[in-house]
Amino acid sequence: MKTSIHAYYIAFYLCCGSIVSRALIHLAHGAEAAGGVNMADGLSHAEMARIADAIYVVEGGKKTRYPYGIKSVPVSGAHEARAVCLRTIQNAHTDWLIDGQPGDYIRYLARRYCPPQADPVGHRNWLRNIRARL
Repeated sequence: MKTSIHAYYIAFYLCCGSIVSRALIHLAHGAEAAGGVNMADGLSHAEMARIADAIYVVEGGKKTRYPYGIKSVPVSGAHEARAVCLRTIQNAHTDWLIDGQPGDYIRYLARRYCPPQADPVGHRNWLRNIRARL
């Protein structure tokens, strides 16, 4: 059985989940699949830092056991948690672009960071609190 090149790109994406693999999927499917967006249209470092700073405060700041709300992977401290948070912000933004920019980005990020399926009230509060800090 012959495997298509698209299957390899998708497997790479599922394995790595990086912006590079997302860009490869984008190239494999053409710009139309991503709403014709330019993959270079990322967030600036300043925008990412501003969002991460808001997340840090909303997730409990210095008082929490989970800086930046990072529970999905083990981290050795706030510095490492910030790096995970920044990657999440960037990856969510890239996915948002690929998905054709459905709605506003912060709402899209909220669905990933604090999924409404896991905690509907927490999701609404997280979104409201992040917006208030930005």
